[in-house]
Amino acid sequence: MPLLHLDQLSPEGQQRIETAYKAVVEACAGEIRPRSSVGFDYGVLFIRELVGEQPVHRFAGGIPQASQNAEAFSFETRGGPSAQRAPGASPVTETRVVEAFESLASNTSSEVGKLRQELTETRNELAGEKAQHNKAKDLAKGYKEKVDKLRKMNRETAAELDEVLRQNKVPDQLTDDEVIEMVNQLRSNIRNLTIQCFGEKLKLDGRPNLSNAKLDLQGSISIPISLETVHHCVSNPGLRPVIIQDFIWRWLISHVFSAYCWSPEDTSSAIIHLEKLLSNNLQKGEINQSGDPEREFHTWRANTSKMVHEATETSPNTRERMDFEKICNQLKDDLMKRIKIWLPRKKKVPIEQMVDIIRQSIFLDIHLSKQVAKIQWKLFDDNARRVKKFDGNSMEPAPGQSQLEEGKSFDLVPAPGLIRYGSSSGNEYYIPLLLMKSQVAKISI
Repeated sequence: MPLLHLDQLSPEGQQRIETAYKAVVEACAGEIRPRSSVGFDYGVLFIRELVGEQPVHRFAGGIPQASQNAEAFSFETRGGPSAQRAPGASPVTETRVVEAFESLASNTSSEVGKLRQELTETRNELAGEKAQHNKAKDLAKGYKEKVDKLRKMNRETAAELDEVLRQNKVPDQLTDDEVIEMVNQLRSNIRNLTIQCFGEKLKLDGRPNLSNAKLDLQGSISIPISLETVHHCVSNPGLRPVIIQDFIWRWLISHVFSAYCWSPEDTSSAIIHLEKLLSNNLQKGEINQSGDPEREFHTWRANTSKMVHEATETSPNTRERMDFEKICNQLKDDLMKRIKIWLPRKKKVPIEQMVDIIRQSIFLDIHLSKQVAKIQWKLFDDNARRVKKFDGNSMEPAPGQSQLEEGKSFDLVPAPGLIRYGSSSGNEYYIPLLLMKSQVAKISI
């Protein structure tokens, strides 16, 4: 490739080269840094050299489309070897060199202008995005402050609510698990008693008042059965404990649970009558039209039970104090009088075991009476006694009894179920929660 020096060109050619050179430098001003490398469409890397700290201006190849058949040249202003310098350039060569340089410079300036415009647009877009980002950041900051404020308000409200609940909460509230554990223990004790004392062979012939005892048993169990079926049960050592369990539970529900037998007689009567009066008005919706009538009623009932029990326990007046063992023995005597006929003749009357069951039932009733939630035994009365169809959602076979099919009939309820309405906070009395399933049994004759 021939090497040309600027001083080999005419003054006009040098001026044109200098003008084109300045145009490129001005186009790149502020954008192209010394020693930076920039490529152009013609494949010439000369901008880096043009702005270098020690410029050696070199132009090579890359002739515009109109001059594709022209020669390729290089030129330099200074610093090149003197041995390669020619004495001068022909007019044709000078024209081609200058035109090629001007064309490349023009194209370079145009491309740099386009790049500068794209850069400006990109900067404007980035500035807009930055503004949007800052706006979003400010909005997020504002939302965060609002959320933090709401969280703080919620914490303060929750703390105030907890304080109110602590002030209004009735003490001695049991969890569902605690209630279930106590009832399971009573179920187990009753079942063990009936199996141990009533699970042996029994001769019914010659027993006094046998017919009346059968009628009493028939009318006191959960499901109406025929006297023939009653006779079959009491004659069968495997079924007798089951029907006696049914009888004992029904008796406890009638004579112990919700009977306030742990309070003085005059006090228990007053509580029962007042509870009945308020309960009737509760059903009519007349207790408290402005608030929650059931919560008011059950909170009153729980508080009253607690105060009466504490007053009875701490009263120095012996007349007002209950003789707990005396009432247990009275209840035991009443129960044993009705079921002892079903004991084998040689079997000792289970006095201590029966007293323990009575005592345990009274303690359970004390706890249940103090609950703000309404805890109710699931009994089979009215339509349920006539329908008596097995429902696996609310019933289960009694221990030792065969599995029952869904929808099939059953005959005995060795242990009633337990349902809770409401909670210890005095809410949601309209939602029943089954705590324990009823245990049922089928009699096969």
